[in-house]
Amino acid sequence: MKTIKNLLILFAVSALILSCGNTAKKVEDKLNEAVEEMDKAIDEAADELSIEMEEVDMNDMGMPIVLEVPKGTEISEGLLHSTEGEFRYYDYKLTFDKYVINVTMDPEGIFESMEEMVEDAKEVYLDEEAEVVEEFEGGFIYKNMYDNEEDYSFYYVKEKDGMAIEFTPGLTFDFYSLEDIKMLLDIAKNAE
Repeated sequence: MKTIKNLLILFAVSALILSCGNTAKKVEDKLNEAVEEMDKAIDEAADELSIEMEEVDMNDMGMPIVLEVPKGTEISEGLLHSTEGEFRYYDYKLTFDKYVINVTMDPEGIFESMEEMVEDAKEVYLDEEAEVVEEFEGGFIYKNMYDNEEDYSFYYVKEKDGMAIEFTPGLTFDFYSLEDIKMLLDIAKNAE
């Protein structure tokens, strides 16, 4: 009787081990499926986030610069754009998605050093509420707070062919994150 009891216990334990092993295999298979689905979703999201770029030559518009911008970027004249009469000033607005970059240039050339232009820009763009987040050659990133919400911006100037070409974010109703600003700044810094 004891042998039968031991055999029944052994059978029950074996069945339990086999069923657990089978369940563990099922769990492992489900986890692998979930990981595959997650990888697929990440790849699809990355494809959506990757931005196809195109080259825009602004020489035909009077500015000696070539930019690499997201495909489909719209270029329009800014409010201060004027190429006729005594006052001449190049002001273009590059718009894509929720982003706007202003690119400006005075055709009279550089009146002061690049460092002085950056210092002047700080006086124009920074009020007592603004905080400089990062400084670099030719510009800076700064942050403002509006109703406890952060809004980042930047100023960048690039010298090309004796001209000072200035880049700033354009006016929008959206607040820019630091990541947004760094993306826009990369477009400006990579201008040739």
